[in-house]
Amino acid sequence: MKTSFENLASSSPKVTRKVENAASKNKLTAVFSALLLSACEPAEESPRQAPINLERADPIVSDSPKQVKIPDVETVPVKSTSYVVDEHLLSLTTTFSVAKNGKPNGEVVKTIFSLTPTYTYSNNAGECLAIGRRAMMSWGNKVNVTDCGGKDLATIHENVAETFFGAGFKTSYRITGEGDQVLASSVGTKFLATSFDVKDSDGSSAMHANRPMLNIGGDKWTMTVEDSKVDERVFVLLVSFKTDADNERESKIEDDEKKKDDRDE
Repeated sequence: MKTSFENLASSSPKVTRKVENAASKNKLTAVFSALLLSACEPAEESPRQAPINLERADPIVSDSPKQVKIPDVETVPVKSTSYVVDEHLLSLTTTFSVAKNGKPNGEVVKTIFSLTPTYTYSNNAGECLAIGRRAMMSWGNKVNVTDCGGKDLATIHENVAETFFGAGFKTSYRITGEGDQVLASSVGTKFLATSFDVKDSDGSSAMHANRPMLNIGGDKWTMTVEDSKVDERVFVLLVSFKTDADNERESKIEDDEKKKDDRDE
């Protein structure tokens, strides 16, 4: 059974259009009402962020690299080596006993049965460590130092210069390497001075040597060798040669004075 509304709609086309228009208006009204109701409803609250506690003890993690404080490092002093080179006068030759850091290390023996005086440095077992061959020069001496295989270690140049007013003379030393390059040198010291120093070409200390004023039975050098460009064996032969050269000059001075006294008589 149709309702009265349905019967009214089907009775006339004109009536049918009015009914459809009314229904369409009712739909629009329903949609508008729904939108209005949804706009009036309260919006859902988004979750609130927890407050930041600025006084918290936890450190804030940062992606940036941390700066690490490097502790102060103490400068390690350069280790030095001590030598004692002690002269022993024998009937036919001269020898020098060598101690290194308080322990016997070997000896230096001067050989005179050759064209030029030779100084041979050997260890406790008698094995050769270095050789110095001396050549007389007009201004002093020169000692060529090699290892026992003939490889050059250095050349010691002695310079002898007279002091003012004829008050004796001074000696100085220059140590050269390959190509006559200066490795180290000393300041001029008076004849028979009790100490002298050798410095590297950059001005740093290379070696310090001293001997007593009175030497009963021969010179006794106490030597300190620093970290140097010069091989330590060269310094051992240097003080040995210096003692020998000083002895020769002292003997020559004594002979000249004796000859002068003989002429004056």
